[in-house]
Amino acid sequence: GNNDREYVSQGVQFIANWDPMLWGLGHEFEFGFRYHQDYIERKHTTDSFLMSDGQLVTDGNASVATTTNKDSADAIALYIHDKVQVDGWTFTSGLRAEFIETTREDRSPANNADIDAEDAVVIPGLGVHYQINDQLGLLAGINKGFSPVGPGQDSDIDPEESINYEAGFRYYKGAFSTELIG
Repeated sequence: GNNDREYVSQGVQFIANWDPMLWGLGHEFEFGFRYHQDYIERKHTTDSFLMSDGQLVTDGNASVATTTNKDSADAIALYIHDKVQVDGWTFTSGLRAEFIETTREDRSPANNADIDAEDAVVIPGLGVHYQINDQLGLLAGINKGFSPVGPGQDSDIDPEESINYEAGFRYYKGAFSTELIG
């Protein structure tokens, strides 16, 4: 059998920055918009052969289509990110909204069906970094994680969501840098 596949992954992204003084603090805002589209198209077939005198020879039957489908996803993401620095402290916050539409167009002999799904999610995150001296800094953060359901999955399957916590340090000395984050 073959695994004839075609992949496409493409998109466009725009980012804008704004650095105002608000509430007596300098802010570094970043705003973003992303449109992303990807798909995989599968055209798998199998051929049957016979073994004759130690050689594979065709049995004369035509190729059989085993998988003929296309999975696609279109996603729009909007985000805002803010960074504020105060006396060695850096506070970051962010919020991303994602709108994802997936489709499976299945033309396989056993299925021949279309399955559509939509996800909309808001994903927040917070972080803090303290610069102890010129070389060493401590950090901590909490972020929501999200992974959408893949195209063509059963409607009773939920997207994966998580809450991720991190803490660690960063060390810089000249061209050398290292991080330890757990």
